[in-house]
Amino acid sequence: MTVTVFKEYQGLRVQLPVAKATQKIEAKRDISYIWIDRENRLNIDDMIISYAEVQPIMSGKMIENPALIVSIRADEKAKYGRVAMVMESLKEANALRINFATLSEG
Repeated sequence: MTVTVFKEYQGLRVQLPVAKATQKIEAKRDISYIWIDRENRLNIDDMIISYAEVQPIMSGKMIENPALIVSIRADEKAKYGRVAMVMESLKEANALRINFATLSEG
């Protein structure tokens, strides 16, 4: 008998922005999480990294799993320029399936 425990990533502490409409992603194993906190620190799957590391890390993940969805969990006070840098790095890594995590309004 083999038992596998899948780790639930904790990431950084962030206050997600509120959205009027949301949609839940079901396939947990095909998701890589990127957190950006209010101090603009960056974390991918529980590893604190620099912005320059996003592209090479995500390129490797895309080679391993081309169906990967990237879920960006940016604090509502994170600088948009930092979020844009991450999005550009994801584009360079060919990680084009991106989700922005938000809270439901109400």
